[in-house]
Amino acid sequence: MSEDQCSLTVRIVDLLNGHERGSPFGPKEKQLTTAQPENNDDCDFCFVLRAPEDYSVRGNHYMTLFLDPADSQRTLEAGCFQIRCERPCNAQELVIWADQIMAALCGVFLDVPKIPCIDLADLRVVLHNAKGRSMIARAYQFGTFNTEAKRVLAGQRFQSAFAVLSLKKQDFSPELFSQIGSALEQNLDDEALLAVGVNNHQHPSTRLLVLSDD
Repeated sequence: MSEDQCSLTVRIVDLLNGHERGSPFGPKEKQLTTAQPENNDDCDFCFVLRAPEDYSVRGNHYMTLFLDPADSQRTLEAGCFQIRCERPCNAQELVIWADQIMAALCGVFLDVPKIPCIDLADLRVVLHNAKGRSMIARAYQFGTFNTEAKRVLAGQRFQSAFAVLSLKKQDFSPELFSQIGSALEQNLDDEALLAVGVNNHQHPSTRLLVLSDD
């Protein structure tokens, strides 16, 4: 990661729409002229959307994350990981889902320092521990973290998990963070890994993204 913790270098290769974006937060785009773009710049995140199974990304990336449909399978090179949608979706829905994943993950490592203190290495360790380095993204939304939210999480079982709590900055509290962490820990298998990060957003509702093994 960059020496300045408030910066994050991001590359987005969008093969659905045939262009490359430099950031999920800006409009700048670079048209792809070949199936495999030439780019050797250092990068924290390289997100790849809807790539063929044998697609290889060139470049010096700390993490390459393939954002794929639910039924996608691929052989991953070193330093590459897969995040799959929980449910089948069409192309438009996949783009919306991918944008939400990218915004949540990048948001964890922006606007720092935060409580808790978490860095890219924590995410990489959890992803590397996942079976086949592939995880499913599950999203939950609630007005407050109440009994119903706990009941929903109780129905899941995680071998390893990376969770992102997205909420307004003024709505964060150590008590809320502790409640969510405890609810997730109860669903973990023995010797599983769990890391939880916080993403400050402006939506009225609190959202929880959980990347976990099948």
